[in-house]
Amino acid sequence: MNQNDNFKIFLCNFNLWKPTENDWRNALLQLNDIEESTRIMRFQKPIKMPSGKTEWVKGKDNPCAKASLVGRRLMMDLVERMLSIPHNDQKFLRTSNNKPYLVNAIQNINNNNNNRNFNFNVSHDGDYTVIMGSLHIPIGIDIMRSKLPANYNESNIQEFFRSVESCFTELEWKNIRNQVSISNSITNFYRHWCLKESFIKTTGQGLEMDLKRLEFEIDRDKKSARLRIDGKLTDDYQFLVLELKPISVDVELHLVGICFQTSDKSIINLHDSILNSIETLKY
Repeated sequence: MNQNDNFKIFLCNFNLWKPTENDWRNALLQLNDIEESTRIMRFQKPIKMPSGKTEWVKGKDNPCAKASLVGRRLMMDLVERMLSIPHNDQKFLRTSNNKPYLVNAIQNINNNNNNRNFNFNVSHDGDYTVIMGSLHIPIGIDIMRSKLPANYNESNIQEFFRSVESCFTELEWKNIRNQVSISNSITNFYRHWCLKESFIKTTGQGLEMDLKRLEFEIDRDKKSARLRIDGKLTDDYQFLVLELKPISVDVELHLVGICFQTSDKSIINLHDSILNSIETLKY
């Protein structure tokens, strides 16, 4: 088996999905999971109406709800593709840290070792929900849109950087800021951010970890990175950075950080093949 066959990435632009109320109800039913459907319907977003009144939006009109529902659908399609477990036979639960996992993998259906070692990770931001599956080694994935949060722009970017100053080391801030343009600084900021998130999601330590303990040095080609933990270089994890180029004028650049819990450095050579093998799904 080709090493790249051990991994699979699905991507979905959930903003392109415009479900009717009936479509939304059917999509929730197809999850076969009342608890998950209820969790998704709890998402609420405040919207200021023309009258000045604030209304709380949920369901199909809430981007977070849509992204989460699409994430569950991607999980189901990934498991069916990689493990040949039909949708109706799949069962997911969540850990105490709210991370979803496949119960079938623990039960080791059909005594298939791939089931026992299988793990996956989901992330969403901007326009996309992304999922990655691995048959053999722990992985973490994080996606970030290369765009400043609301209320920030290029004129007050330093104010934004100060608000997250404690998340990066002095060397990382130097690399983030030392760019030819503000736009490049923003992109480099999110490169570092999604790499830190991918590591945390691989280890399951959560955001309570002091992010300054992690120091990333992104390679010159911007496709891979090295990690120092508490100042010491580690070979126990390998990292890739993918760039999802805009497909239209209304979709911005998105960055994807991937962490592999392995000392096998040859995995960084898979960058281009993994990027080119991403499957875009539509719902």
